[in-house]
Amino acid sequence: MVLIPRLWPYILVTSTLVTFSFVYHFDQFYELRSFASKVPVKVPSVATSIATPGFNDHRPLHIALVNTQWYHFEVVTPLLHALGSHRYSHLELFATRHGIRRHGALPIVHQQVAPEYLSHSDGKLSIKEPHALRASPDYHDVVVFTTCSRDLEYFDQDDFLNPSHPRSPREILCVLHEGWEWSDDHTAYREIVQPWINAGRISFVGLSQHVSSYFRKSLVNEWHVSAKTIDAFDDVEVTSHGWLHDHKNYSTRVVTFPPVYEPKDVKGDKDKEWISDVPPTFGAIQGKFESDRRNYGVVLDTVAKNTYQLHAHHASLRLLGAGNSPPIIPEALKSLVHLHSGLPFPAYYSLLSRANAIIPAFAKDLYYVNQASSTIAASIIAGIPPIASEQLLASYAYLDREAAWMKHDNETEVETWVRVVDMGKDAWDQKKLKVKARRKALVDANIALMGRMLDMVRRRIERDEQEWKV
Repeated sequence: MVLIPRLWPYILVTSTLVTFSFVYHFDQFYELRSFASKVPVKVPSVATSIATPGFNDHRPLHIALVNTQWYHFEVVTPLLHALGSHRYSHLELFATRHGIRRHGALPIVHQQVAPEYLSHSDGKLSIKEPHALRASPDYHDVVVFTTCSRDLEYFDQDDFLNPSHPRSPREILCVLHEGWEWSDDHTAYREIVQPWINAGRISFVGLSQHVSSYFRKSLVNEWHVSAKTIDAFDDVEVTSHGWLHDHKNYSTRVVTFPPVYEPKDVKGDKDKEWISDVPPTFGAIQGKFESDRRNYGVVLDTVAKNTYQLHAHHASLRLLGAGNSPPIIPEALKSLVHLHSGLPFPAYYSLLSRANAIIPAFAKDLYYVNQASSTIAASIIAGIPPIASEQLLASYAYLDREAAWMKHDNETEVETWVRVVDMGKDAWDQKKLKVKARRKALVDANIALMGRMLDMVRRRIERDEQEWKV
């Protein structure tokens, strides 16, 4: 105790220095914070999702992309790309190998996800049969059903489809191809999704604006969901913490995801040689060979009336698709109209990308009302303008007017195509550039949309974890 008076000078000097240092650094921190508060917050790049502050970045979201059917891989592919373009997400695909191999989609599927965002460390996309999801020991934060109604029927009665079950995902993304099939309230898939709506843990993803709009109205009029609780996910707010606005007051979300992606060359494509020999002046009709989908009768009749002009330009019409009921081509038109059945995906899009126009040839009005056609998305994927009416633009609002050949009121679609043939290669190439620009914008928008939805799930997890701690 005797030594304490002798130490007072040292204690006084030390405390003074500590106090000065604290004040100085606090002042610097305050100035830095004040400066930061004046800097405008920027919306993050669409190529990277926002990492929620406080969320464990070392625990990425586990996502299961599911397609129980042997078709619809043209929808699987862009979903893979959009979901697999984000940090802190690990992706698995549950799909039939028969379907992937049947369509030659495997190399295209593997191109869509960066190795660091895959569920396995070997840099390869994990692809399992759909039934493996039932017995999977892994918990998935997000499950995406590519053909939602059929996928839910496939997994009917499985525990993880009960939102109160411990293995249930935090969010289901239910992809809508057709709005009308959800009107029947006695279907298994309708009964499955109802508790998910009640829990606020399901998002419906329409493949075109008219499908989303139709379904949104059905939720209100037939499902009796309050319009105020349906989140369109189109109002982005970024706070100083980098968070998007809170969606917890909504019971469900209805968004639009145009199923487009940018195709890449596939190594070892054996079809390139014969495709390069196809005469360059041709239009195309794509889709399943069924008369209730495409109005081949009207198409062939109109081609027959314009044979002289088409022959003069060495033009042809090529029908790409699959199915057991291909249209019968009259003998007189076989030099002008050609069938290409069952092409694998790489050859399919390679051939389609050489056309000068794609003709929708819809055989039913449902494609304008509540059912998404693959034709418009396929035209954008291939970089080829479709023949479009005002009615088509209103339904498929993601298609830009400048990226289409507009049909005159007094024309059939084939007559519009014949007019396009007259325009020549320079006009075709200029229009194709506009389609490709539109494609890039849509791909970027899809990545941004999925990033926002994944961020919503992250914040929900963080909020739940905070509540559990309390």
